[in-house]
Amino acid sequence: MPETYGGYKRISDDPYDLRAGIERQEEDIRAEVVRQGSAAERIVWYSENDTSAFKKKRITVSDPLGNVYDAWRVIRPVWHQALHDLRTRKITTLVVWDLDRLARDPRDLEDAIEAVERYGARIVSATASAVDLATEGGQMQARMMIIMANKSSADTARRVKRWHAGVAKTGAPVGGRRPFGFEADRVTHNAREAELVRRAAQEVIDGVSLHEIARRWEAEGVPTVLGGPWRHTSVRQILRNPRLAGWRTYKGEVMTDDAGGPLSGTWDPILDEDTFVRVRTVLAPSESGPIARRGARHQLLSGIVRCGRCTGKMYAQAIKNGRFNYACRGRTDLPHVVSVAGKPVDEMITDLLLKRLRRVALERPAASFEREGELVQIRSQITELMGEFSSRRLTGSVVFPQVQRLERERDLLQAEKDRFLAATAGPEVRPMSLEEWKGLDLDVRRAIAERNLEAVLVKPASGKGGGFDMERIDPVWRPSQADGTSSRQ
Repeated sequence: MPETYGGYKRISDDPYDLRAGIERQEEDIRAEVVRQGSAAERIVWYSENDTSAFKKKRITVSDPLGNVYDAWRVIRPVWHQALHDLRTRKITTLVVWDLDRLARDPRDLEDAIEAVERYGARIVSATASAVDLATEGGQMQARMMIIMANKSSADTARRVKRWHAGVAKTGAPVGGRRPFGFEADRVTHNAREAELVRRAAQEVIDGVSLHEIARRWEAEGVPTVLGGPWRHTSVRQILRNPRLAGWRTYKGEVMTDDAGGPLSGTWDPILDEDTFVRVRTVLAPSESGPIARRGARHQLLSGIVRCGRCTGKMYAQAIKNGRFNYACRGRTDLPHVVSVAGKPVDEMITDLLLKRLRRVALERPAASFEREGELVQIRSQITELMGEFSSRRLTGSVVFPQVQRLERERDLLQAEKDRFLAATAGPEVRPMSLEEWKGLDLDVRRAIAERNLEAVLVKPASGKGGGFDMERIDPVWRPSQADGTSSRQ
């Protein structure tokens, strides 16, 4: 059987996808394949750019007894594909640039040795440090080299981790991919992107969906940092990044200063703290998991309307001539069908909602937390006391009882502020005309409806026939502090 060659190339760190490293490896691998008597254009390539052979991720595995447990493994899909192709004889020889490109984890090396010993594969190196995995001496040499390479990676990781932790405490940014909204120095604002972030943050608070923002950015030709298409997940990741509020993070967690507040970075924030927290509140995942919202993006009350028989949510279902119904198909233990024409319900609830807004004159609560000054003062006092202790001007027996008392006050105030920000994370609710209402995005209209309505109950039809029966529709309003209205009207 003629030799079939594969070429495996890997670089651990290439965040900007420049690919210069693996291209240099490719040149040497091609030369080695030609030296061994094969045509370079017939090589099957396996490329893993910006992929570590040392870092591990947690996965779920099972042992031969069927016991399931968590394990930490190096995840390299392309490498495992190359091994599979060696075992199945799709390729007979895999050429790597050097042994440390092949593996830095002993498990990966043992898989490679198994492919050579048990499946008759060949793994050769394009550099002078080649070892023969088919011999016991070569296997021993390879194992020793991998152990040393693994130790080197561990030492480097430890030094880098310590350095990052030290830099994080200063609030200074570190290298890596440019965050959206900032220039390459990770400090200077990118004027266009920063304005897009501010606008998107307010839109999310007002009820606009991430899908809509992503669609608009894609249509406007806004480039992503890596040049790929916009997805709602990308927008979510950007808007939940604490650096937008000027906060420094380490290993995904916001760092705190001596007073227990978020540690400020050395860059100016794009969003003020209150806006950022409100955005995070809106985008926070539900504790009960994702909520199905079928048709929620297409009709005003889909998912807000509930069946008067089983109280289940009713969703929009299209019928002919552009019309639609809100329908409930019942439960297995309570079979029934309840449906109602969608457009008249939307028009009725819209009319009632606009009247309520004009009458109650609901306004967004104060934009800022009234006790913010107290919170700032307490944090300042904690910082001052800890400074006195650090400089040995006050003893711990004097400082720490006061600090502990202040920390309790700080935590209570912070919890109060968090509740305030959560309560004000939503669209501005104000009196408006029908024309203004129609001019709002559907997402915003839905958000306003959800802020004012607990539900809209639809009673089963009486069987009398005829047109739309308003008596079947029972809106359940959220309580209003402005006029003391009950929840039903």
